[in-house]
Amino acid sequence: THYSKTEQALPRFVSLKQKEVNLRTGPNKKYPIHWVYLNQKMPVEIIAEFRLWRQIRDWENTVGWVHKRLLTNKRRIIVLTGTHPIKNSPSYSSPVIALVEEKVIGELEKCKKDWCRINFGQFRGWMQQSQFWGRYPNEKI
Repeated sequence: THYSKTEQALPRFVSLKQKEVNLRTGPNKKYPIHWVYLNQKMPVEIIAEFRLWRQIRDWENTVGWVHKRLLTNKRRIIVLTGTHPIKNSPSYSSPVIALVEEKVIGELEKCKKDWCRINFGQFRGWMQQSQFWGRYPNEKI
């Protein structure tokens, strides 16, 4: 981990703040739009900073630049391929509360080793880190 000029660790996870976010090829409005995100709340990883711009990477490895005001420090995750159980507690033997499908976004609340409690709105429970993207291994949350 190294630190940027803002004294925040790089890389770090954040999420999109607005309904429409333009991903640009460089850190300025003059650069062309490479991609448009329409998924407010999607988690992204900041991998570099330049003045008011943040270079981000998404869960599919798309990389580009966004203005920092389009991001929030709120931690969220996105469920990876397949359908996964949300558990009542951080254990394999724990009862299943619900099943969650790929590309569903949840709020990351806290983690114990490789299990994290995630709030999906209607459901809140525990998932294994291998089932989602949005947290570094052994990261304290």
